[in-house]
Amino acid sequence: MPVFYKWFGPILPQPKVRGAQILKYLFSILIPLFFLAAVLGIWYLKREVANKTNYLQKEIQERKQTETVLKKTLADLEKSNAELEQFTYVASHDLQEPLRASIGFLQLLQSKYKNQLDEKGAALH
Repeated sequence: MPVFYKWFGPILPQPKVRGAQILKYLFSILIPLFFLAAVLGIWYLKREVANKTNYLQKEIQERKQTETVLKKTLADLEKSNAELEQFTYVASHDLQEPLRASIGFLQLLQSKYKNQLDEKGAALH
């Protein structure tokens, strides 16, 4: 018998139940507590998974919206670039036409007044 029961045994109240009854009583309390802990743990995990799922769905939706906006912006930019290319082509053509007319007029003058031009005038060709 342990020393503790030797010294304090006579003053401690003596249990009237046996060891098997104590274990049965403890297990009748502990098993429902473990079950409750497991249920609460599963509930918590389920809630966390639902929260993460909602968060990820929102993020996916935001990324899809951003992708849609980017595609629209890219299409607008491509359209704008095509319009600018068309404008520069037309502007370049329109600006070159007076220059061609001037060159043509100068060539006409040079051929018509070839004999009357001095060295400087003839060198402009």
